[in-house]
Amino acid sequence: CCGKSVVCPGGECCSRFGWCGL
Repeated sequence: CCGKSVVCPGGECCSRFGWCGL
């Protein structure tokens, strides 16, 4: 998750690129 357990406004974690839903 973006290197730091970052959770996006949907419950999913960010991709390796650091963006939500990508």
